[in-house]
Amino acid sequence: MVNLTLLQESRWQKENSALFQFAQELKLYCHDEVHVLKDVEITEDLISVDAIVAFHEMPVAIIECVENEEFLAYVRRDIAKIMKRARVQLGIVITSSGKLYLRKASRTRSARAKIATIAEEIHSVYRTIKEHLDPKEVKQALLTLFDEAPFFKNKKEIRPLFDVACDNLIIDPGRICMQEKDEIDIMQMILGGAFSAQSHICRYTSLDSLFKMIDSGKHAMCSPISMNDKHECDYADSFMPWHVNRMRGEVDVEADNSYFLLSCSDINEMDVLTMWRLYGDNAKGACLEYEVDSTKIDNHRYFIGRVNYGQKETKKGQSNHPELSFMSKMQAVAISPGWYFSFSKWFIWKFFFKSWTYRDENEIRLIYVPNTSEGDDYNRLHWYKDQSNGIFNRMALIPITLFPNEDFPLRIVGITLGPQSPEAGRNREQIEYMVMQKGIDTAIGFMVKESAIDNYR
Repeated sequence: MVNLTLLQESRWQKENSALFQFAQELKLYCHDEVHVLKDVEITEDLISVDAIVAFHEMPVAIIECVENEEFLAYVRRDIAKIMKRARVQLGIVITSSGKLYLRKASRTRSARAKIATIAEEIHSVYRTIKEHLDPKEVKQALLTLFDEAPFFKNKKEIRPLFDVACDNLIIDPGRICMQEKDEIDIMQMILGGAFSAQSHICRYTSLDSLFKMIDSGKHAMCSPISMNDKHECDYADSFMPWHVNRMRGEVDVEADNSYFLLSCSDINEMDVLTMWRLYGDNAKGACLEYEVDSTKIDNHRYFIGRVNYGQKETKKGQSNHPELSFMSKMQAVAISPGWYFSFSKWFIWKFFFKSWTYRDENEIRLIYVPNTSEGDDYNRLHWYKDQSNGIFNRMALIPITLFPNEDFPLRIVGITLGPQSPEAGRNREQIEYMVMQKGIDTAIGFMVKESAIDNYR
């Protein structure tokens, strides 16, 4: 199916516009195989165009509209640059009076064209797309691509895993991906390896949040919409080719409210002065120590991993985040026209990559993807208004009391009160008693203690 997408930023979406009329005529020439989509957003790379023609979500043509024909020559010339960036074969320029110009990647300039010619050229691109691929040829192409992709820390160790994964690929129209387990195993190696049984991590929070958690017997996990750094959601995406990010519409609003994050840190960051200042309510809060129950990390509802940070300094021509450049290369090159490899759980993995500027956090993230078709998972989801930014946000409240806690993979080992925490002596005993009274699921030997830092300024 062909999708002709009228971009949200375009002023040409009105039904009397030349672009909209072109879309309707194209549907007739393509025997209604063209779907006209509206009100979507795409990535910054293609934000300047007015429409995109895509097949299996792969762009094959871009469309630019010209209102003032004085600028026609500039648009006809510059469309080639956008075509190259978008890796498309065709560029179409439409004037407000309905004149059509076609630019092919194989030509040095655009030429006046009729709608029938443009429709035929679009179909000719589609005809180069094979309906089926030979799995052996796909494997060889992917292994070659793997070897040519940018080097990163664990690439050599991952190569044998990738070789085996290529023997059992999922090959669907326009899309090639690994079996879920193979992708998870490889991504865990990129992120530094799977967590061992009973690993310990920590998390800083305020006393107010700690009280709410214990009082309710539920752990809050927030959607990415409420992340402190709004650029985090886009950081990893910015490395990826256009078709990985896809076109964003209402379906992505639903997706953004369908998974939930909990930010923790390496256990070596526990009771550290800088962390108290940044994340522990300026040392007035608390730091929770967790034991990770790896048997509950099923990689269907729960994912956990260390955040992978970029590099501050690189040599000329090198990427400042080689792992992301590797993943981009693997997904940017067509295995065959219209057929691309993809990481099917990219919507999860992208939250495990951050800029080098955050490397001191030593962050570990837990991601929860509820099965909203099940009553228990759906009942965990609630709405609230974020007091820090005013955003209407969705959160998951997951039971952590002794008996209902059947799946949450973190068990509280201990709580450390910050060096500036008020009434720390009294609260230490009160919190221990409150945890016991509320039936919170804690590890053997659970205790609350005061920070060992005594020289906080």
